[in-house]
Amino acid sequence: MNIKIYNYTYFFNHLDGSLQNLSNEQRQQIVDKLVQHLQSFMPEEVYVPHRKDGHPDHEATYNLVAEAIAKSQLKVELQEYPIWMLWQNPLSSNLKHEDFTHVYRLPIANVNERKTKAIQNYRSQLPGIPKGLIGRFFLPHEIFFKN
Repeated sequence: MNIKIYNYTYFFNHLDGSLQNLSNEQRQQIVDKLVQHLQSFMPEEVYVPHRKDGHPDHEATYNLVAEAIAKSQLKVELQEYPIWMLWQNPLSSNLKHEDFTHVYRLPIANVNERKTKAIQNYRSQLPGIPKGLIGRFFLPHEIFFKN
């Protein structure tokens, strides 16, 4: 098995809470840039917030990435991760039985230190988040939904 892990971050410099209000032109610019990144890296998997996460920016991110993957015409396995979704109400009426057919738990103990550092880089996002939800960020596993 040949596994390449990319530790790469690219910021589009849009304000928090603004992704669901993009103009068509802004949306297309982001999708086109994502297509360029996808075609440059040729990933087999892409990880994105869950499409029904309950946070407008997270859901908009899913939609932008899914559109870019379709436009790129690459065969990419899309993995969705919940952030707010499992905290707010895991049995929400927004979720259907079929949404849970491809759920799995992945051990992440070997990257927990890096994850903790990443969370610390986003301290501005932490105020107002319930302590129980923050505690979930430090579990030795993550939940993913295979699209």
